[in-house]
Amino acid sequence: VWGRPSSVVKYSAYCYSELLHMKGQTVTTPLGEKIRDLRKKKGFTLDRLAELSESSKSYIWELENKNPPRPSAEKVAKIAIALGVTPDY
Repeated sequence: VWGRPSSVVKYSAYCYSELLHMKGQTVTTPLGEKIRDLRKKKGFTLDRLAELSESSKSYIWELENKNPPRPSAEKVAKIAIALGVTPDY
């Protein structure tokens, strides 16, 4: 059990993320951070990554912002290809 969402943080470009606290530390989702960081480095919007990975915008948002994300292996592979990395990145 990771804990309860305790605050919402606003990032640039209107991206929101739930932060969790565990033993006094803020915990973010590593998968979500990787997807968001790679997406922004590529200059992709949520819409563009969703289109390239054959996913919905809301699905990509949930992967970036929900804890824990629960993507299928197929979706991870499609997102990874769209971002130019391997699924195990």
